[in-house]
Amino acid sequence: MQQTVKKKPFTSFFPILLFLILVLFTLQIPLLTEGMREAMRLCAYGLIPTLFPFLVLTDLFLSLEGAERILFIVTKPLLRPLRLSKYGGVAFFLGAFFGFPMGAKAVAHYYASGALTKEEAERLLLFSGNASPFFLVGSVGLGMMSSPGVGLYLYALELIISLLCGFLLGRCAPAANKYDNKDRLKKEAFSIPNSVRKAVRSSLYITGYVLFFSALCSVLLPLLKNAFLSRLTASFLEIATACAFVSAQKNAFTLPFCAFAVAFSGFSVFFQTADCLTQTDLKLTKYIPVKLICGGFAFFLTILLTHCG
Repeated sequence: MQQTVKKKPFTSFFPILLFLILVLFTLQIPLLTEGMREAMRLCAYGLIPTLFPFLVLTDLFLSLEGAERILFIVTKPLLRPLRLSKYGGVAFFLGAFFGFPMGAKAVAHYYASGALTKEEAERLLLFSGNASPFFLVGSVGLGMMSSPGVGLYLYALELIISLLCGFLLGRCAPAANKYDNKDRLKKEAFSIPNSVRKAVRSSLYITGYVLFFSALCSVLLPLLKNAFLSRLTASFLEIATACAFVSAQKNAFTLPFCAFAVAFSGFSVFFQTADCLTQTDLKLTKYIPVKLICGGFAFFLTILLTHCG
């Protein structure tokens, strides 16, 4: 008897979606070209300068024997409330202060080295990825909104939300002190040329994600006649492009949408994070729902604070 194989809904959905995107790109070549140029300028003047040095430093840090001991001291107060191991605290710190995708890179490194359990690693991925203060203050605050204070607000907000998210997720997690033995940790050889080479490759990968999702924004946003929907779409796709797009439209929703874009971080960062995990069996099943909640919280809290102010 012949069995009928049930097709998954996404099996037929994605080819249709990709075909529609291809048609849209083809019909909107001028918009696509201009959007790509703007994205390349954004990467060259805003993203790469705040990203590349920290990619090199993060890789050197992760390969240097005993370097974590400094951050063990700094992050110790966070370990119990967030239910993290010592190496989990280091991964959170790198993600919180060095920007995307340093947190995911550190999590993947420590998990592959045996320093993190799978549960702790997948939980860390939900709240250890943040836009760096250098990007938010320099590129978004000063460059896009002519106010470093706005960048400081966005960074403080995302950091507070990340800590709150980590605290709430930690309530359902087991205590994480089993893997604190440094003898379990395997490190690559310390090498500046190797770290620079890997940083160049990572920078190209990240730039590629930004360019592709910025290209989507460039052809989709002009089709959306509703201003709220266009800002929301940009915020879903790519954080840097979204901040540039909404900051050009000075109104009461500019800061709330920037806050949403920063806290949600966009599908571009989701795929950057996934790219860091390709050599592991870590999953991002809960990533989008958790980030959506964080983005929504940042949006409405910013509306509340600006309204009260």
